Amino acid sequence: MKHMTAAAAALIAFTVFAAGGSARAGKTITLGLNDTIAVARTNVLCQTQVGKTLLKGKTLVACYVVHGGKAVAGSYAAALTTDGEIALAKASASGPSIVFHRKPAALGAAPGKSYTVRAGDELHLAKSNLACTVQTTAGQPYISCFRVSGTGGVPKSYTFAFGDRFAIVLQFTTPKATKVVIKKVQP
Repeated sequence: MKHMTAAAAALIAFTVFAAGGSARAGKTITLGLNDTIAVARTNVLCQTQVGKTLLKGKTLVACYVVHGGKAVAGSYAAALTTDGEIALAKASASGPSIVFHRKPAALGAAPGKSYTVRAGDELHLAKSNLACTVQTTAGQPYISCFRVSGTGGVPKSYTFAFGDRFAIVLQFTTPKATKVVIKKVQP
């Protein structure tokens, strides 16, 4: 597991610039609010939404490990807002419990579409600088979401890599480099 989280962390900066990590030529999808993203070959489900509980009232991308349409108790969820606020929370029957939360240095709509995405796919939330890519590490797909600028990641902004086996929050130190802030193993 340590190998997988280290590999995912090493790949996250690269995913900002290319849909590498997969031989498959991916598709580019422009997401709207309330769209759903299922990462193929995983139990990972992401949604674009205005935060209801976690990061309430903010436009965000949130990813969960799900089974039977519900977040798996004990698993982690990651959320990133359009203004760069990020949170990692642990799911429980009584609701999410935040284990990591950072605000950026500067700081209910109609149902959306559903997409199944695969390694190599890129996603962009319309009218924002939020983007996600789907990659693989050790043969396992994962999704990473981040804020982008013309040269790569937004320096000092946060990003996450999220899969069936791990949840990692990273911070861009430069547009092309990241450092791990927190990593958790999914149950």
